[in-house]
Amino acid sequence: MRVSPRDNNVYTLGKIGSHNVVIAVLPIGEYGICAAASVASNMLSSFPNIRLGLMVVGGDTPTRKYDIRLGDVVVSTPYNRHGGVFAYDFGKTVQDQEFYVTGFLNQPPRILRVVVTYLVVQHEEQGYQLEIAINIAVKKKLNL
Repeated sequence: MRVSPRDNNVYTLGKIGSHNVVIAVLPIGEYGICAAASVASNMLSSFPNIRLGLMVVGGDTPTRKYDIRLGDVVVSTPYNRHGGVFAYDFGKTVQDQEFYVTGFLNQPPRILRVVVTYLVVQHEEQGYQLEIAINIAVKKKLNL
């Protein structure tokens, strides 16, 4: 693998199904949108044929309403004329009032929104099949 000479990222390469995957992480001690943008920019210079990028949040604080934890997959969808992708710094709270959204990012790529629609329909028709899928994968892995 050849990376751009100015690219400071370290990559893990692999496959998910028939898709080639490249993974990079933020350096220890760096966080936020600037660090993430730098990693993504370097990745695109070294891998110019990337068609889709996903950013995985490394952790969150669960609340009573949303029990989101490290390792969970969260998919955003457009709503109320908002793109559905929200950055923590696109809002503010003034003098103990509720959080006020000051901006938002563009909506996720069309292909991801189509997949979400498919998953919602599948769930409405069949319910969650996650436990069955995990059991099948484990049996295959253990050659049972």
